[in-house]
Amino acid sequence: MIYLDSCAVIKLLVPEPESAALGMWLSQAAEPLVSSELLQVEVHRTLIRLGAAEQLHAITDELLASITALPLARVLASASRLPNPSLRSLDALHLATALSIKSTRFVTYDERLAAAATEAGLAVVGPS
Repeated sequence: MIYLDSCAVIKLLVPEPESAALGMWLSQAAEPLVSSELLQVEVHRTLIRLGAAEQLHAITDELLASITALPLARVLASASRLPNPSLRSLDALHLATALSIKSTRFVTYDERLAAAATEAGLAVVGPS
């Protein structure tokens, strides 16, 4: 399974320097895409902050439907106890969710989260 964090999904919706490389990399991946239930809130809130058109929210809903959303409730305790002091709360939830499954790759462009995921033993990917 390939775990996508919110910043990776945003790159699929809003053109950024890494967007094309990420899209191509994901199109060649044969594994299912997964993320936390948190993804829906983070992605839509980011789009609202960016002033995205309603049409982009509809496209986002289609994209999110293709990503299996894993429940937050089962990882709350483990997320609260992750040892990395620089890890922010929402990132800790993403990391704890990825650690709770057999994730083969963890896709993020957030440097702090990437460092914490690597430290936790996950294979971190950020196609560019």
